[in-house]
Amino acid sequence: TEFMEPHFGGADSGVCGATLEDSHCLKKRSNVTYLQTYDCESDPLPKPDWAWRAKKQIYRPSFVLNHFVHYSLVTRRILDAPDEPSRSFIQARPFERRVDELTEGFLLHTKTTPAESTVGWKSRCRRDSKGCAVGIPWPSYARTNTTSVEGLLYNCFKHERIQTRLASRLEKLMAPFLVKYK
Repeated sequence: TEFMEPHFGGADSGVCGATLEDSHCLKKRSNVTYLQTYDCESDPLPKPDWAWRAKKQIYRPSFVLNHFVHYSLVTRRILDAPDEPSRSFIQARPFERRVDELTEGFLLHTKTTPAESTVGWKSRCRRDSKGCAVGIPWPSYARTNTTSVEGLLYNCFKHERIQTRLASRLEKLMAPFLVKYK
């Protein structure tokens, strides 16, 4: 919740409230990245073995010319000859390897949570409640308490590398492109 702010007014004011005092929804703060805001996963790194089934592939950037939702790749061959049948592909061993999520790389699924999905979050994110759409991260990866001092139920983990290094690097790289929006 540290990267979110109250949402009110607009088309959904009937659900979220019309004023700041009346607000019961959250939205991403405009001065932080999606990477920081939605860095909240249900399991800490390294992921448990059951998560291996959702493995992701990493390609050289020069190989992938475009990428669509659900992992459809557009390569040079597909662009140059879209009607040509695909050639058989035989990959040399080893076919794949697991990466060390703590030292090599990891995949973070980020997505926007619409403000109206967070309606009533202060009551829905408590111990015996259901439907919390807001990430309440465990402090310091320690599972010593299950709730925050405000009584909110912890439900996810932040990635230390994102919060300490990657988010600030991303902001610095994006800065020249964002000047026109200030």
